[in-house]
Amino acid sequence: MKHNNKLYTIDKLVEISNNDPIFISKMIAIFSDQINLVLPQIKSFETNNELALLKENIHKIRPSIESMGITSIIDDLVFIEKYIIEKGLSIDVKKKLINVYDILDTVLDQLKEYKH
Repeated sequence: MKHNNKLYTIDKLVEISNNDPIFISKMIAIFSDQINLVLPQIKSFETNNELALLKENIHKIRPSIESMGITSIIDDLVFIEKYIIEKGLSIDVKKKLINVYDILDTVLDQLKEYKH
């Protein structure tokens, strides 16, 4: 699913860096690298039903997602973290994972076009 609106905001990065474009660009690069590394792992953990590792990695990326202002998936991440062990890969959990993948893929594409 393609999204036309920006699904992230750099407001937090602007605030903590006093609008330093070099810092902001570095943080965006670090975020992109982290998500590009962790997302395939999360998908693999889902495929292999490795729920503890899935939960751990969702927990690991959540602060970065929050700092990039990707608010549309925070509730999904919290839900997945809270219920993945108890419910396993239920339909609810899978739907939320699909949404997280979709949003993060779109954000990664949008960040490629970021200009400060």
